[in-house]
Amino acid sequence: MHSSIGPLEEARLLYIEQSELSRRIADGGEPLVIYDVGLGLAANALGALECAKGAGRSLQVISFENDLDGIRYALTQTDAFPFLQNWKSAIEELLERGIWKSENLEWQVLEGDFLKLDLSKLPEPEMIFFDFYSPKVHPQLWGVDCFRKLFLKTEKRRAQKLRTDLYTYSSSRVARESLAQAGFQVGEGKPTSIKRNTTHAWTDGRSF
Repeated sequence: MHSSIGPLEEARLLYIEQSELSRRIADGGEPLVIYDVGLGLAANALGALECAKGAGRSLQVISFENDLDGIRYALTQTDAFPFLQNWKSAIEELLERGIWKSENLEWQVLEGDFLKLDLSKLPEPEMIFFDFYSPKVHPQLWGVDCFRKLFLKTEKRRAQKLRTDLYTYSSSRVARESLAQAGFQVGEGKPTSIKRNTTHAWTDGRSF
């Protein structure tokens, strides 16, 4: 499921560092909202939460996952997934209640088909970590409809000229074309030691 460097390190390289999250939460202000689209084993969400501990700005992570059995199983195998150990009680509460809070951190999870989930009551995202399985495996989750759903959820931010950034490991032509057709501006993401190409997409708005 992940490269030899491990899921948490991969999350740090691909999402946390690429988004400059530590800089963006250093100061106060409104909570920074991240949509963690494709919870998986929670590495991306945990990487963000670890980064935001004690930061001046609150962080709200909203994770989306079609099937939570994977993370439930991983919690019974923490020897194989040691990065989960320090967050085990938080994850257990998240899975039981759908939400976990601690000091300046909030983590919520929504289970179900992302294309059918109602996002209307959720806050708009400033950042999106898009980490569904590959376009070849689940093309419907990398299509225009999926990305358009996310783009439309940034309407109020766009009206205020506030930018939303989307980061994904995929550099496939299909994914990039779908993002562009959905309304995003699309560019190259930063290369990492494990990925020569990633994708960074963004809405209209000010630079961060």
